[in-house]
Amino acid sequence: MHTDVDSLLSQYGRFFFSVYIAGFPEYTQPMIDHLANMKINHWDSVIRELSTKALHNLTPRAPEYMANVVLPRLLPLSVGTDLHTRHGAILACAEITHALCKLAEENNSKSFPIKGSADENIVELASRHYLKNQ
Repeated sequence: MHTDVDSLLSQYGRFFFSVYIAGFPEYTQPMIDHLANMKINHWDSVIRELSTKALHNLTPRAPEYMANVVLPRLLPLSVGTDLHTRHGAILACAEITHALCKLAEENNSKSFPIKGSADENIVELASRHYLKNQ
């Protein structure tokens, strides 16, 4: 059991170390892309969840990229057929949106523009009953 705890702490630290690495401009976008493309659909739910938390923490480093590239790429995945991908995409969209809202509040802005078909994807999520408390 001790090894499992060490492994979890190691994974946890690794994902939050990604924020430090992404602080170097040449690594910001590649780190975001790696998390969004490779980790949010991981078979292990802990990896998916840590990845989405890391995306939340990386959003202030590249808010426009998150809003205009990453979110439009993730939203269609949130209504896909693969359960792991759908779960990770929904969590990632929520974490990124939350971080963008916090940034907007800090900058006394009422909104953050998001390009793409966000409205269509949100309606599809609701119609498939993927969103709770509708």
